[in-house]
Amino acid sequence: AYYQYFFFDENCSYHLLGLLQVARPELELTAPFRWFALPSDTVRILTRQPGLVARTVYRPANATLIAARLETMAKDERSIAKDLSQGRAQAGEAVRGLRPERAAAVLEAAHDYATYRRVIGRQDVADPAKLTRELLVARSAVDAPNQAPPLAAPVRPDEGHGTSRLAFGAGRRDGRSFQEVQVRATYHDVLDTDEGYVRGAQIEFFKTAVRHYQGGTTRLEQFIPVDILSLSPRDDFFQPLSWRIAGGWKRSFVANGAEPLVPGIDGGAGMTWKTRGGRAMVYGLGEAALRTHHELDGGHSIGGGARFGVLADPTPRWRVHAYAAGINQFVGERDTPRSIGVQHRVALGRDTALRIDFARLREADRRFSAGSISLQVYF
Repeated sequence: AYYQYFFFDENCSYHLLGLLQVARPELELTAPFRWFALPSDTVRILTRQPGLVARTVYRPANATLIAARLETMAKDERSIAKDLSQGRAQAGEAVRGLRPERAAAVLEAAHDYATYRRVIGRQDVADPAKLTRELLVARSAVDAPNQAPPLAAPVRPDEGHGTSRLAFGAGRRDGRSFQEVQVRATYHDVLDTDEGYVRGAQIEFFKTAVRHYQGGTTRLEQFIPVDILSLSPRDDFFQPLSWRIAGGWKRSFVANGAEPLVPGIDGGAGMTWKTRGGRAMVYGLGEAALRTHHELDGGHSIGGGARFGVLADPTPRWRVHAYAAGINQFVGERDTPRSIGVQHRVALGRDTALRIDFARLREADRRFSAGSISLQVYF
């Protein structure tokens, strides 16, 4: 059978629902997904069917297992495991001074990490199959039980917050008070609660904000079809890149004093680090930006800059995001927009949260402050 594939609606998870309907024609699973079908939402509809799901089984990813092993190891043990996994040490000699349990933990971590690197295509070892066999042979000579740490099953994706969001708020920007309604079609941002989602991963589609300003003006403040941010912490074993890309329309001051709805796209890449204990992440991204509008000098602007931030959890329900960003526009309209701010999210429940934002901005040599408070409802 052949299917037409569409990213938003008729995707892989959608067609799996269709196959289940072939097996059980009395089910009606695909009908609710007219506009978009997220994998977590397709699982959610399955769990709502009486008697359809008998049990759930947690199968952690290989990287999750390796990270859990490394959390139980001392710094010198991690160093030995990394050397072993890359063939820079002999297994028997490297763990000779360790207690049997610790030697077993080091060899198991080294084997798992070597296998992981082989699967993802890293070719820095001459004969990875031979290396993993040597590690297994060395492990079999150690009289100790399996040292894999127990992993508690996390909150399932279908048990997390709803993927759509509606927000009602009020605030003040550049000396003008406003009321605001925001809607996000889907899916998750870095300030949302992590239960059922990956921390530091943001995918938002069709984020829209409409504001009513003091004095009677009601206008579209922003329309962002795509906003993706991936903050992946680095350590001595894993070195992923963090990156961001966003595109859409957003109100911005320009040199002639107007504040049009300017279309643009911006993004970049960089690095993220996790603090000891994992309660905070620090990131830095190099970025580029393109804007186009007839009220800009030359009709466009191109620039580059950087973004820095800290994402921290003072308590399980309270998340803080402090950031600073700046772009130097050197083609078209010349400007140096800057922003520095703090965002707070306090979870009131699985599907409700309170959001408080403060920022100091500079646009078109105009300096001003902005702040807002809003109630967010997920569905």
